[in-house]
Amino acid sequence: MGPNGFLDSNPSTFDLCKELGLQEELLPASASAARNRYLYLKNRLHKLPSNLFGMAFSPVLSIRGKLQILTEGLRTKRAIPEEESIADFFRARVGNEVACSLGDAFVTGIWGGDSEQLSLPSCFPKWREMEISHGSILRGLKARRIAKSRVAREAGLAKPPSPRMWSLKKGLGQLIDTLAVHLGSRLRIHQKVSALQPVRGQPRAEWRVFIDGHEKPETFDHVILACPAHEQARLIAPYSPALANTLLEIPTTPIAVIGLLFPESQICGDAVKPDGFGYLTPQKDGRPVMGVQWCSAIFPGHRSPPGWHLWRALVGGPNQSQLLDLNDETLTKVVLAELKTVGNWALNPECVHIFRWKRAIPQYTLGHAKRTQAILEAQKTLPGLNCAGSCMGGVAINDCVEQSAKLAAGLVERLTKISG
Repeated sequence: MGPNGFLDSNPSTFDLCKELGLQEELLPASASAARNRYLYLKNRLHKLPSNLFGMAFSPVLSIRGKLQILTEGLRTKRAIPEEESIADFFRARVGNEVACSLGDAFVTGIWGGDSEQLSLPSCFPKWREMEISHGSILRGLKARRIAKSRVAREAGLAKPPSPRMWSLKKGLGQLIDTLAVHLGSRLRIHQKVSALQPVRGQPRAEWRVFIDGHEKPETFDHVILACPAHEQARLIAPYSPALANTLLEIPTTPIAVIGLLFPESQICGDAVKPDGFGYLTPQKDGRPVMGVQWCSAIFPGHRSPPGWHLWRALVGGPNQSQLLDLNDETLTKVVLAELKTVGNWALNPECVHIFRWKRAIPQYTLGHAKRTQAILEAQKTLPGLNCAGSCMGGVAINDCVEQSAKLAAGLVERLTKISG
């Protein structure tokens, strides 16, 4: 239904799993999933290189496109704008061809959004830092690789491996379930907060929390809103319309996840063998399926019974949102027809599950940094209120875990000072 895994390049989620006693449940992705990722372009699947430099030797690009990558480090240092789209950044660094093919697909895989509208500094701040520090993405990547190797060498460790994807044996829902067990009775689920109300005139900040089905509200020192931006806006609007309106300016992208379970025997004849992570399609091509994850190949032995495949097709995005309005039968036919076109996969799945996320992923469009800063400033007028969650500073699991840990630590420090 949701995320497929998390990378260990950021240890936040990995460390949380260990803290919860889930060490033995951690599941690494297969070597082929890291090695084999594909792009559907020009009516065929192309295996993607693992890094930007390798793209210069990919058949996906023309000679001109390859030269644009190889000479990226030789370009004159440009005047870096405070704000620019991811597509404009790619054009400036490696040319329009890369921006419209590889860059588009890369953004689709992470954000499910439009690279022409998404903000580079907000979505990929490290790329901006590398360009500022090194004047080149290739030089920045090389410098980061050397720095990591030096740190490992000084610590007497082996050369750090490439980032690897992980999940849990029973899926990432196992992390949520384990958190719930550790929180015990402090966690209450299936209880909707209908309204918030600040308590004025108290020596310290207090908030009344109204819960559906409860006669009386409950009072708390602090409220953290980690729900989607539109839900935060609903709760805040009576006390700060300006803050609510800013939250509503953070858009989302709609995505349907179509899970397909079918026997291996259906991959036959000239069909492409699904050995790897899956494939992506640039959204500019207007194809109905944004990408497909070969889940049973990513985590073999844990996502489907022996002799079966489990795939997830992702449909929708900002340019194909109308597909989510199709009924299940029609949407399934659209996906199966696309799979036949892309990889000659003539599938008749035994089981199909469809999950429609009308507001799947927050979109950090141009101006997102200013919006988040405005939100943080506006919430100061409502002491004890904290706006957080994936709509603010990172949509990946690692980002959410890292940001929530920082927020929790900051609140504990403040409360400790007050009580001390």
